[in-house]
Amino acid sequence: MNTLLVLGVNDGLQHFYIAAYDMDDHKYVVIRGTKDKHTWDMFSVVKCKLVDRKHFYDIKDEPVFTEQMGRLSLKEYLKDIKGSMIDFMLPNSNEILTMVSVDRIEDIVEDGSYVGILLISGDKTYQFKVADRIWLQNWEKEEGLFKNGKDKGIANMNRKDRDVYVVVYRAHLNKRPYIIAIHSL
Repeated sequence: MNTLLVLGVNDGLQHFYIAAYDMDDHKYVVIRGTKDKHTWDMFSVVKCKLVDRKHFYDIKDEPVFTEQMGRLSLKEYLKDIKGSMIDFMLPNSNEILTMVSVDRIEDIVEDGSYVGILLISGDKTYQFKVADRIWLQNWEKEEGLFKNGKDKGIANMNRKDRDVYVVVYRAHLNKRPYIIAIHSL
């Protein structure tokens, strides 16, 4: 059985994809599930058997929810498991998923249907498209962090008492990665 911390869920047309951290094997994994089978809550710890399909994992047995990680323990755990954006972006990297700490959000870029985030991580600046549907819905509806406008939303995410993480996914090794989950704790 694998013990997984759920870091993001992305609904597709036929499947949903779960970004998770395998707490036993100390690695990030992408899991494919069917929409009607399971509900996965953000930051829940789940045990299940996985089948490696090279680019992603399938669920072999019914997953078992074990706990919902609390905010304080979650903040400490995420600091321990965060990856390096510099390593992830190396041309010879074969990683397809990572979660990194964001030093600063510089801008939220909108161009037609494109929404991206310009961020600093590890003293380097990156811009990624955002595919986190919950974050995008909040952005479009101007709810949550963004109810008072873009500048105030960015300032809120950059507060000193917040830790911001992005889960970055690269569907194909030669393609540009994109953000599938944003966490501001």
